[in-house]
Amino acid sequence: MLLKKLIILLNFNSFWWKTFFFISLLSFSFIGNAVQSQTKSIAFYYHEIDSVRELLVYDRIVITPSAVSARQLKQLAQGRVEVYAYLSIGELNKQDSTAALKRHVLANNTDWDSYVMDMTAKPWQQYLQDKASEYQELGFKGLFLDTLDSYQLSAGNQTHKQLQQKGLIQVIANFKKLHTKLIFNRGFELLSQLEFKPAGVVAESLFQGYDVKNHRYFVMKPEDTQWLLTKLNSIKNLDIEVIAIDYLDGNNRVAQREAAQRLLDNDFTPYISDGLLKQFGVSTIEPVPRRVLVFYDGKTGLKRQSDCHRLLSMLVEYKGYVPVCTDINTVNLEDIDTTRHQTIIFWLAPKFYNAGLLNWLESLLGKTRIVFFQYLPDDENILKKLDIKKLDLLDGKLTISQAPD
Repeated sequence: MLLKKLIILLNFNSFWWKTFFFISLLSFSFIGNAVQSQTKSIAFYYHEIDSVRELLVYDRIVITPSAVSARQLKQLAQGRVEVYAYLSIGELNKQDSTAALKRHVLANNTDWDSYVMDMTAKPWQQYLQDKASEYQELGFKGLFLDTLDSYQLSAGNQTHKQLQQKGLIQVIANFKKLHTKLIFNRGFELLSQLEFKPAGVVAESLFQGYDVKNHRYFVMKPEDTQWLLTKLNSIKNLDIEVIAIDYLDGNNRVAQREAAQRLLDNDFTPYISDGLLKQFGVSTIEPVPRRVLVFYDGKTGLKRQSDCHRLLSMLVEYKGYVPVCTDINTVNLEDIDTTRHQTIIFWLAPKFYNAGLLNWLESLLGKTRIVFFQYLPDDENILKKLDIKKLDLLDGKLTISQAPD
C-alpha cells in the first residue's frame, strides 16, 4: 500500500522525478513464481494476435489459423514454438457453412451457434482434409482436433453412433498421412480404435469450469471430477500426454498458479486461463506482462508528438517493457485486457475522468498497478479507495524576497 501511495503522490513533481520513480517501479515489477516442471508448456489462445511476444514464452501453442499472419508464424518458428492449428472436426460454424455442406448437418449446437456434421459424409471429410493440408502448408506443426464428441448430440441408435465413430477414425487416419502431430480434445472412445497414439489428449474443466451462457466460473462437482480423473489416468497409462485445461479469472494469478500446480501434481500438463481463452494463461510457465499502457489526449496532437511518445516511451523500453500509447478519445475500455499490462498510466487532464472512465478505473484497483501523471481524478470515492486525502490550502504570512542584481 505504501508503494502505491508513493507512486501517486510523487507524480506532482517535475517530469524527471516522475520518471525516476516510475523506472524504479518497473525495476521492482513482480515476476510470478514459475510452476516447477520439466513438462513442456502449452497455451490455448483463441483471440486476435497483435503481437507474438507473449506467445513466444510457451513451448507449444494452439491458435485459430485465421488469427495469425504468415510473418507471425515465421517469428514463432524462429522462436522454436510448436504451433498447432485449431480444427473443429465434428462441428461447423454457421457463418462458414455452404449450401453443399448444409446437406450433411445432423443437428444444431445452440450453445455455440454451430452445426453438428455427419462424419460419414464424403464432402465433409474432404473439407476437413483440405483444411488440414492448407494449415500444414502455412507452417503449422500440428492440429488440435476439437468437437470429436459432437456426434453424440445428434439423435440416433448405437449403429448410428458406430458409423459416426468410423467416419471420425477415417478422417483422423487421413490427417496422420500428412505426418503432422495431432492433439485430441477428448475423443476417449476413439483411442482404442486408432492404429497410432496422438501426441496428446486434452480434457477441459477437471476441477474448475466456466458457464459460457452466464459468464460464470464454478467448481466442478466431485463426482464429475472423479469420473474424468479415472478416464485421464487410464489415458496416461497408455503413455499418452494428458493436457488438462481449467478455467479461472485471469485477474487472480495466484489462484491460477495454484490450479496449475494441482494439475501437475496429478501428472497432467496444465493450462489455466479465462473461460473464453482470450488471455495468456498459466501452464508450466507463467507469462510476465511486458506492456505498459499509457492514456493520453490525442486531440492535442499526433501520437509521435505526445508526452507519452516523446518523454516516456524510450524510458519504458530501456527497462525491457513495451509502451502502448493510447488515445483516450478513441479507445473502447471494455476491449482492454488488463492482464497483459504490467502498469497502466493515466496522463490526463481532470476533464477526462467521466463516469465511464471512473467506473473502469475503480474496477482496476487492487488488481493492476496504476500510475497518475500530472493530475489525480477529482473523485472522492476513488481518492478514498486510494487512501488519499485532500489537504487544506496553506495559510500564513507570505514573504517575497528578491535576490540582488
